[in-house]
Amino acid sequence: MEEVKIALQLEKDGYAYYKKAAELCPNEYGKKMFEKLAKDEIKHLETFRRLAQEIFGKVDEGEGRHLDIFEEIDFSTKAGEYAALDHAIKFEERAKKFFEDAAKKATDNRVKELFEKIAKEEEMHKQLLEAEKGYLQKSGVWFDYQEFRMDAL
Repeated sequence: MEEVKIALQLEKDGYAYYKKAAELCPNEYGKKMFEKLAKDEIKHLETFRRLAQEIFGKVDEGEGRHLDIFEEIDFSTKAGEYAALDHAIKFEERAKKFFEDAAKKATDNRVKELFEKIAKEEEMHKQLLEAEKGYLQKSGVWFDYQEFRMDAL
């Protein structure tokens, strides 16, 4: 039950971070990406609430343990955008590990499957953030798609 409470708090924290990042990000694509991630965190939260109520009955969410995801987001420079992305990537890595570990400890198969599913989604979020960072660094590759070629010059 403690893992479910922490998971609920983790999704709330993720939503708050991504919502704030979307509001502050000047880059149109970055803004849309952060908005999508915020929506995903809300979906996770709703799924956890529903499943927790099915299994445990009324769940007192209270405030679960935070995984220290908050820091100031400064989008006034490219360095700020990179820092926000780096921070979000680290958050997704820690969230994925939390959900993988929680899945191993889960005694209810529905909870175990949900934790495993969310761990995979957190990995996808990490990949999305890494692709956005590569795009901002003008690597020319976005999700394995090369946007431009240098050899044609």
